[in-house]
Amino acid sequence: MAGTQSTPPQTTSQGETPSPLCNHLLEQVKLRLEDSLSEAELKSGVSEALASLEQAREQTLENLERDGAKDDVLEAFEKSFDDMQIALEAIDEFASGATAESHEAVRLTIFRAANATAYAVTTMQQAQFSEGPTDMPLFNALFKMKEGYLEGGVEGDQLREALTNIVKMTKAAIQELVASEGEQPPQRDGLVRAYEEQIESLERVGETISEGQKDKSEVDDAFAELLRTSNGVKEAMALLNEAIMSQGPCRLARTNVLLSASDTFRAGGIGVEPFGSTLDEFETEIREEKAAVLELSALPNQSEPVAKEIRGVKEAYDLHEEALGMFAEFLDGEGGPEDFEKAQKLLIEASEKLSDHKEALEKLGESEGKVSCVRCGTLNDPNNRVCDSCSAQLPQQAGVGGIASTMDFQEADGSATIGHGELEMTSNLERLFLAVNEIAEERSSDDEFEEVLLWMDNLIVNATATMPEVPNMANNPDYSPELVEQIGQLQEELNGQRDLMLEGMATIRSALNTLQSFTEGRDKNTLVKGVREVRDGAIKMQQSERALALITEALQAAAAEAQAAREAEAQGGGATTESEAVEPPKRDDIG
Repeated sequence: MAGTQSTPPQTTSQGETPSPLCNHLLEQVKLRLEDSLSEAELKSGVSEALASLEQAREQTLENLERDGAKDDVLEAFEKSFDDMQIALEAIDEFASGATAESHEAVRLTIFRAANATAYAVTTMQQAQFSEGPTDMPLFNALFKMKEGYLEGGVEGDQLREALTNIVKMTKAAIQELVASEGEQPPQRDGLVRAYEEQIESLERVGETISEGQKDKSEVDDAFAELLRTSNGVKEAMALLNEAIMSQGPCRLARTNVLLSASDTFRAGGIGVEPFGSTLDEFETEIREEKAAVLELSALPNQSEPVAKEIRGVKEAYDLHEEALGMFAEFLDGEGGPEDFEKAQKLLIEASEKLSDHKEALEKLGESEGKVSCVRCGTLNDPNNRVCDSCSAQLPQQAGVGGIASTMDFQEADGSATIGHGELEMTSNLERLFLAVNEIAEERSSDDEFEEVLLWMDNLIVNATATMPEVPNMANNPDYSPELVEQIGQLQEELNGQRDLMLEGMATIRSALNTLQSFTEGRDKNTLVKGVREVRDGAIKMQQSERALALITEALQAAAAEAQAAREAEAQGGGATTESEAVEPPKRDDIG
C-alpha cells in the first residue's frame, strides 16, 4: 500500500518475492507439479542450493559480526538462513510426492523464506540509520547528509539529488493514493495533504542549498520544518493503515485488523515474525479483557438475562483463545492451509458472538432497573415520579430492579453478575450491594453511600461486642470421663467456629474500608474488590453459623443427657442444664 515505510517489500500470491532465489525455487516446484521437471533434477538442484546456503550463512554472519552488527540484525539473518533451509528441505520432500496440496504447503515455506530474507536486509538497513531525529531510516540518512553538507563532506549537488529523489517518491505515492479504486476512507485525503506539505518542505530545503556561503541557521530551520512535515506523514499514514485494515466482515475493528494481517501473511506480504507479533498483541488484549470481565462479574446481580449475556461474553473470549491457539499451531508448522482457514472462520465467529452479547448487554443496561409506564410503556429511571414521555404517574416500587448493576466493563457494557456459590443473600447484604450498584451507576451521592457503609459497620461492631464466650461445660465432677472428653471436643470445635465467625466479621469490616475508598479515587475496581471481600466474609460467617448451630445442639444434647443421669440418680433435681447457656450468634444481627 502506498505510504508504508520501513517494511519488507510486498509479495503477491502469483509467486513474486523479494528474493531472486525464492522466485527461482517457486518456478522449479511449479515445473515439478506439472511434471515438466523430474524428481531427480529437482533434488539435485536442492542439494546444490543447501551446500551453497551453508557457505553463505557462515560468511555472512562472520562479516556482520566483524562490522559490529547489532543483535537484532544477526538474529534476523540467522532466522532468514534457517527459514531458507526449511524451505529447501520441504522442496526436497515435495520432489518425491508432488501434489496440489503439498505444492500449496511448499509454496508457503518459500514465501516465508523470502520474507525472512527481505526482513533481515531491511533490519540491517534500518540499523545503519536507526539513530537520528526520526524513526524513519530514509530521513535519518537525509539528516546525516545535511550535517555532512554543513561540514563540507557532502557536496550540494549530492544533497539536492537526494532531495529530488525523495520528492519523486512522494509524488509517486500521491498518484498511487489518488488512483486507488473503490470508496476510500477520509484518512486517504489526509495522507495526500500530509504528503503535499512534505513536498513543500523538501523543496524549501533545496532552496537553502547553495554552492557558495552556507547559511547554517537557514538550513537548520528548513530541516526542522521537514522533520515536522515528515512526522505528519507518519501519523497520517498510521491513521490510513488503521482505517483500511479495520474494514472487514466483523463489527469489531481489531478483529478485522488481525484478519487483514492474516490474509497478508498468507499472500506472503509479511513474514512469520510480524504476524506472530500481531497475534501476541491481540492475545494479550483479549486475556486482559477476559480477566477484567471475570473480576467485574463478582458484582452482585439477580438479573437472569444479564447473567446469560455475561456467560455468552465469557464463551466468546474462550473462542477467541481457541482461534489464536490454532494460528499459533500453524506458525509452529503443526497445521496445514485448511487449519489456517478454520482459525480465521473461528475468529470471525468469536468476534461476532462477542459483538452480539455486547449489544444485548447494552440494551439490558438501558432497561434493567427501569420502571415501565403503565400508560405508554416508556422505561423510566426508578427515581422518577412521573413518566418522562407522557407525564403519567409511575408506580413506586420498593427496590425496583432488585440489586441489578449496570456497571461497564471493557468492551462489553452491561450488568455485572455474581456467582453466589455458598453465599446466602440476606436483607442486610442486599441493602449493601444495592448501595454499591447505585454509587457505581451514579444514582446516589457519596454521603448516602457512606451512610450505608457506616450502618453495616455498626452492625458488625455490635455483633462482635455481644458475641458470647463459650462456657466451660466439661468442668463438672459429676460427668463421666467419656462425657467430659466428648464435651471438651465439642467445646474446642465451638471455639474454632466462633473464631471463624469473628474472622468473617473482620473481613467484612476491612471490605467496608475498601468500598469507602471508592469515593476518593472513583475506581470501580475498588468496588469489585470490596464486594468480593464482603462475599468472602459473609460466607465465613454463614458457614460458621451453621456449624455453631450443629455443635450447640450436640453440646445441649450431651449436657441434657448428663443432667438426666444425675436426676435419675437423685430421683429429682430441677437443676438448669448448662446447654441453655450456649447460643449461636444470630445472623440477622450480623447481616
